[in-house]
Amino acid sequence: MTSRTFTARVLRPDDGPGHAIAVPFDPVQVFGRARAAVRVIIDGHPAFGTTVASYGGRGWIGLQDPTHRHGPAGGR
Repeated sequence: MTSRTFTARVLRPDDGPGHAIAVPFDPVQVFGRARAAVRVIIDGHPAFGTTVASYGGRGWIGLQDPTHRHGPAGGR
């Protein structure tokens, strides 16, 4: 299994309500596919699984609204 660790800021990439993390490398080169399954840990919160999204030639990890029960903020 291939692994990558990086530090990034949570961004609001457009005028919509969503937030995301820009992936600082090409997921196709590293994982062999654009929509690779990944595990994400944000500031020590429990890890969660998601897939890398590809928009505008860049990889993104989308984040849920922190008020949701699941996700990085755990409803806090």
